Amino acid sequence: MSFSSTILIVDDQPSVRKSLEGLLIGQGYNLEFASNGSEGLEKASEIVPDLIILDVMMPRMNGFEVCEHLRSDPILAEVPILMLTALDDLSSKVQGLEAGADDFLSKPFNRLELLARIRTITRLNRYRRLLSERSKADWVMEQANDGYLILDDNDTIRFANSKARIYLGENDETEITKQTFLDLVNKQYNYEPQNAWVTWPPEHNLSQTSLPRYLIRPESMVSKPFWLKVETFELPDTSNTTWVVCLRDVTEEMSLKRDIHSFHKLISHKLRTPLIGLSNGSELLMRHATELSTDEIIEFSQTIYNSSQRLLTQINDVLKYKQSISPGQTFERTPLSNFPELVDKASHKLDVSNVKINCPEDIALFQATLSHQALELLLEEIFENSVKFHPNHRPKVTISLEYVNNSFIKIVIGDDGITLSPEQIVQAWSPYYQGEKYFTGESSGMGLGLSTVASLLWEVGGTCQLYNQKEGTGVVLELIVPIVKKQLTD
Repeated sequence: MSFSSTILIVDDQPSVRKSLEGLLIGQGYNLEFASNGSEGLEKASEIVPDLIILDVMMPRMNGFEVCEHLRSDPILAEVPILMLTALDDLSSKVQGLEAGADDFLSKPFNRLELLARIRTITRLNRYRRLLSERSKADWVMEQANDGYLILDDNDTIRFANSKARIYLGENDETEITKQTFLDLVNKQYNYEPQNAWVTWPPEHNLSQTSLPRYLIRPESMVSKPFWLKVETFELPDTSNTTWVVCLRDVTEEMSLKRDIHSFHKLISHKLRTPLIGLSNGSELLMRHATELSTDEIIEFSQTIYNSSQRLLTQINDVLKYKQSISPGQTFERTPLSNFPELVDKASHKLDVSNVKINCPEDIALFQATLSHQALELLLEEIFENSVKFHPNHRPKVTISLEYVNNSFIKIVIGDDGITLSPEQIVQAWSPYYQGEKYFTGESSGMGLGLSTVASLLWEVGGTCQLYNQKEGTGVVLELIVPIVKKQLTD
């Protein structure tokens, strides 16, 4: 048997209990015994058996009373009860049915008949429990906040809960099971990072890849970017490879992590200088006030005042920060004619003095579907990495722009820093990946810098890739950015 049912035998006669034990001991059942009604109720509550064989004629509490107690207990109410009775009249059987018995067998019982009745009842009870558990599992699946699908090895959807159907834009439960997962995804999502999706469905025993998979619905005029994290699990003990796919909404999480990272950078850049002025000016005034002339005191006070005003301005900028970088507010676009100015601003901020840029002559005709703040942040992250991972922290950077078509422009940014290993290149664009220490051993991987670049691009429908320079050392970042012709928005 594929399972062991537990049978509780309640009978006050030791000879009957022994007889039943001898009959059932080799049949694969777990047997429990009680010698009276009270003991039977106590034991039933303790083990919740699959079947209770209950004698009718017992002292103090007869079988009918035990049966009524069992049926009034929410936990034991559905346990099948087979009553053994020496009473063969119709009224006794009616009384037993009213008390809640499922079946009757008269004493002395036929051993083969009893065994057949027990097998039938335990088998039906097993099916009933399985159906009950399946019903509960289906209910839980339908109430889940995450989307769940079951796919076969051909990527065909065999099951999708309501949340998954919402995410994939297919409300019809019958229709969705006729389609493949990727066919539905292609209608509204982009796959990122792309190298994580090279193999789909996942290869055997490789379902839990170290590189996370995301589906991203880019920002539009009417909706913010939407992120789904995709996790896969292979179902065990199936004749064909079957996958469970979990779709989890991580939009808020991804936005929050990037915002925290960018916010910290903003704080460090904007607040450090005025705080230094406040600290140094007030310290000098405090230590040497008695030695200073009136003009010197006024000068130091002016420095402190100027620093405090600058700090106030910067704090106001910080308070406006979240609104300025939040996606989906106005679907901002940045004229590409501003790109050289943004490059110049970012290079000065990060002290990158050797930058060459090559732009198409008609660049003023197009706009990037990135906000001014997002494009500025993107360039700052890239320059910061070039400085951080250059042996002398003085990189030479080249930037070229070329049209892919009227919908995309390719921005290629190269430096002469350090060459990366294949593993580092694979992991670089994984959002919020923290790699091992490498390069000089002083920096903890590429961290949030390049992943911020990736998420900014992915959210507007762009892509990015990283590779080593073909000649010499250093890396090349290739960014594909969506664009529109300027006159279309005028």
